[in-house]
Amino acid sequence: NVSLTINALDNASFSYAAAAYCVNSSDPTPTVSGVSGGTFSSTTGLSINASTGAVDLSASTPGTYTVTYTTLGTCSNSSNVSLTINALDDASFSYAAAAYCADDSDPTPTITGATGGTFSSTTGLSINASTGAVDLSASTPGTYTVTYTTSGTCSNSSNASIKVANLSVSAKVDANISCNGGGNGNITIELTGGTSPFEYVINGTTYSNFPDPTLAISGLQAGTYPINVTDANGCTATTSVTITEPVALTASATVDANVSCNGGNDGTATASGTGGTASYT
Repeated sequence: NVSLTINALDNASFSYAAAAYCVNSSDPTPTVSGVSGGTFSSTTGLSINASTGAVDLSASTPGTYTVTYTTLGTCSNSSNVSLTINALDDASFSYAAAAYCADDSDPTPTITGATGGTFSSTTGLSINASTGAVDLSASTPGTYTVTYTTSGTCSNSSNASIKVANLSVSAKVDANISCNGGGNGNITIELTGGTSPFEYVINGTTYSNFPDPTLAISGLQAGTYPINVTDANGCTATTSVTITEPVALTASATVDANVSCNGGNDGTATASGTGGTASYT
């Protein structure tokens, strides 16, 4: 008699917790429900630990792979599991410019990646969460980071910087004209906000590439001076200032009493002035 034993093939069953993973997920390790101690393998592109089957997702190329587990027993066996690694969504977007003036048309970004995500930023920027449109006039001037977050299975986000600039101008008269027809009027122009350098246009006279937000001008004649200012971002502001002058000075005199005797000095007269700036001497 001869005894003959027929052994079954090893149970090579194993599984991962999910069939698909994102590249930024926690690295998965399979559960071996069959014979342990075997080896794992797959095709190029999947970073897999041959002993444990753990997959390094961030080091793997997105795609669908077949993972093979092979037992090492006398009756070796193998089984396969399909595993998909998905890339993160493309969250690319951009605005047409990096800086806007408060009175510009409200900008809406262009999404070049996955659509349907949401936009967010910090307090002060009035932004539409669905479209990313910025309400410039309702926003506080400043520089903001806008974040776009996709809503897909492998969500991703990206950032863009946007500046909301505001320029305002005021002008004051430091000195009006002292005498009618004179040219000794002085004004000071002051800017709030904006980005240097500035261009001032005052009554048709241009001051270009001026670094200072304060400009003093002297030697002006009477009149109203329109003031237009443009900053480095193209933001504009306007105002005007009026320099006044006194009316022309005139003098008159009347004789109150003539001299009573030849050679005398008892005559009197009254002199008066109008216009100009009181008091008179």
